[in-house]
Amino acid sequence: YIGTHLVNHACGLASLETLNSGREIFVSVWRSWPGTILLYDSLLTHISLFFIGLYLRRTFRLKPREYFQIFSGLAIPFLLVEHILGTRGLNAAFQVNDNYLYEILVLWVYAPEKGVLQMILIAIVWSHGCIGIHFWLRLKPHYNRFSSFALILAIITPLMALGGFISSGQEIEILRKNSLWLENTNQSINWPSDIAVAWVSDWKIIFWKVFGGLMIFTITANFVRWLKNYHSHQIYLTYSDNLVVKIKSGITVLEASKLKNIQHANLCGGKGRCATCLIQLGRGLENVEAPSSLERKSLKRINAPKNARLACQLKPTHDLEVRLLLSPNCKPRDLHKSIYIPE
Repeated sequence: YIGTHLVNHACGLASLETLNSGREIFVSVWRSWPGTILLYDSLLTHISLFFIGLYLRRTFRLKPREYFQIFSGLAIPFLLVEHILGTRGLNAAFQVNDNYLYEILVLWVYAPEKGVLQMILIAIVWSHGCIGIHFWLRLKPHYNRFSSFALILAIITPLMALGGFISSGQEIEILRKNSLWLENTNQSINWPSDIAVAWVSDWKIIFWKVFGGLMIFTITANFVRWLKNYHSHQIYLTYSDNLVVKIKSGITVLEASKLKNIQHANLCGGKGRCATCLIQLGRGLENVEAPSSLERKSLKRINAPKNARLACQLKPTHDLEVRLLLSPNCKPRDLHKSIYIPE
């Protein structure tokens, strides 16, 4: 969605007429019933997964890009809701024609501070999406062949969209000096009344309160779970260099490694996809629960050795001995080679 939206913005480099013509195609796709269901279903799924991940997280010792993904994912709904309400919301509730004449008049002429905020939002959303796609695709064997092209596309697309917005803004800045043009444009747009503007503001505050409340509830639930596990029995996790780590039940081996600053490969961020956190079990393996279907699929895909498990999926319930099988510095291309650390 954001990719096609930016391409539509870039049409402004040609002319304002081209920009609105491109919008007709964009709207025909994303405001159709299939497009609407796909868009809002993906949005709700993304938000739900964010809260689930926040609740399940046991440690916040993360890489910089992981911090960015969390905080950008947290900021996007707060920044995006006013734009959604001010465009599609007003169109549905007050029959406002939210074409690009309307949007650019608002963001470039009447409320340029909102235009700056919108550009910041686009940068955050685009970066968030590109990082997520990159860390998913880099696990694929042929990604390196077109990764450079993907990087160029990721940089050029928002820059062209910004150029289209600026070019259209300058064009409208000239056109609005004609009072007759401005009056006719406002009439064709069905410019929002004070009641409509108040409606946007009220629903924005309601969303902020609901989303903020859900965030506080999730963090509180995470803390309550931590308190509950704090008094549970200790589990001793022994690594191959005789390093012993004390953990509580419910913590994965990978989370234990992060808590104790042990270098442990996890290219997918602990989602069970890359298998780079592979470990081999020693003493105590008889007390380990069987792997899930997701883990079995990953282990079978890489033809894992005997007694091997994914550290991001395994939650020890008793004392356990483990040995890391892959170098913490392994690269995506190494996933398709035999690079197990020798005993």
